[in-house]
Amino acid sequence: MIDHGRVYAEATTGYGRPAVQLVAPRSIVGALRNGKMLVERVIAPTTLALPVAKGERLGRVEVYDGNRLVAASNLVAAESIGEAGFFAKATWYASETARNLWGMIS
Repeated sequence: MIDHGRVYAEATTGYGRPAVQLVAPRSIVGALRNGKMLVERVIAPTTLALPVAKGERLGRVEVYDGNRLVAASNLVAAESIGEAGFFAKATWYASETARNLWGMIS
């Protein structure tokens, strides 16, 4: 039902830093009758402020059989992503400014 190795959501970060993958900290399995249709509901942010620590709780996944909740788990950051330093921020602002200026003249 809920798989530890699966990425359930990704949240973007600022200043050109990589996106954060959100995963379940452990697998949850259960017995279901064959042919049952399950619905997954993922509740997670689309953007995150830096820094993000590996294992930090950032969302939730819920599995439903009709209206009945059959499994649920927190979603955590798969890896740490540190704050962007001065040079990374300056580079990002310069490239965004250049891109915006180019968009205005072309």
